[in-house]
Amino acid sequence: MSQIKLSARQLAIIEFVKEHEPATGDQIARSLELTRATIRADLSILTMTGILDARPKVGYFYSGLDLNPTIYEDIRQLQVEAIMTTPVFVTKETSIHDAIVTLFFRGYWKFICY
Repeated sequence: MSQIKLSARQLAIIEFVKEHEPATGDQIARSLELTRATIRADLSILTMTGILDARPKVGYFYSGLDLNPTIYEDIRQLQVEAIMTTPVFVTKETSIHDAIVTLFFRGYWKFICY
């Protein structure tokens, strides 16, 4: 699997939005000395990957997601049958630590790491 590499312009857009959120498309374009039409594709990519959130008549917000959104797409495409296992039961008195240890001992660690 190849990682998505964000362009320098996309990284600049993210940084601007982080500092000035909510930021409109016009504000972002002006800060980069470009037209709004020029950055339209960049904004689309950044919102479709979930790095930026867009709210009509408000602007763009930084979502807080990692700049490597490919793992999120991998998880979205994962089918339930690919990770189905036998259930592990714990009581409500079980600590989170003990529940995680139980999962690790049963070999479920790869699912916790997602």
